[in-house]
Amino acid sequence: MEVKRCGHPQDYLDDWVRVYGYLVAKHGIEGMRAFSRRSLSLQLDVPGASFFVAVHAGRVIGALLVYQQGDVAYAQLTGVDDVGYELGASYALFYTAMQYCSEKVFWFNLSGVPGVSDTGGEGLRWFKQGWSRETRVVYFCGRVFDQTAYDALCEARGGVTSGYFPAYRAGEFG
Repeated sequence: MEVKRCGHPQDYLDDWVRVYGYLVAKHGIEGMRAFSRRSLSLQLDVPGASFFVAVHAGRVIGALLVYQQGDVAYAQLTGVDDVGYELGASYALFYTAMQYCSEKVFWFNLSGVPGVSDTGGEGLRWFKQGWSRETRVVYFCGRVFDQTAYDALCEARGGVTSGYFPAYRAGEFG
């Protein structure tokens, strides 16, 4: 298996959609987290993005998207197909990304396990714990910049009222 950083990530869009699609199917991911082709394509063009692919027998078997902002690299999304799982492509992808980023950033954020509870995602949690000795709770944003759009999203979900933010996603992660 060879792992490399791609200078032109859009050249790998079909492979990216395929390996991420495998992850979506394998784990029954639905809704916003089952990113569309267009969404996956747009994410490749975000400033500070680095895209890594694992190739075996001439075929992409896994991919990892990493964003860098300041002194932190953020593992955004990863996907591997059945061969990638069998060969441990995720380990090779993360190792290569960490090596690439090691002289550019102080922190490499592995991102979290989906959801707000400490249950579910045990395989992903186990994988990520193998790379670090510490974990931290992370809160994203916490502000509403377009109240009209936010209210419309909440209304579309039945007028959700809870302490969860954003309210329109309450209960989404079990």
